Amino acid sequence: YKVTGVQTCALPIYLSRLRQAENLPLLNRYAQIAHWLLGKDDAEPEEGAEWAVQIAKRFSIPKLREHGIKAGDFRMVAEKAAAANSMKGNPIKLETTDLEAIIQEAW
Repeated sequence: YKVTGVQTCALPIYLSRLRQAENLPLLNRYAQIAHWLLGKDDAEPEEGAEWAVQIAKRFSIPKLREHGIKAGDFRMVAEKAAAANSMKGNPIKLETTDLEAIIQEAW
């Protein structure tokens, strides 16, 4: 199993979509996770996301380019990701443009 930083790169975009959808139950879950990670009672979901991004950097989690993904592959990878079974369980649908932005950030 290869570890990449895609998940941490996805968090800011995903949280933004949750806020747009006003999905308060899920945002509250992410706030609780941020509270556990940061030890702050009033931690915001974005603070937890930033913590995860910094951990990925600290532990040198490889970027997608280190796994052979090329910049010209972003659209194809995003389209395949959008069609993957793992995406069907997400409470918020990420558009192909969202996925491309995540891939760009993880590259």
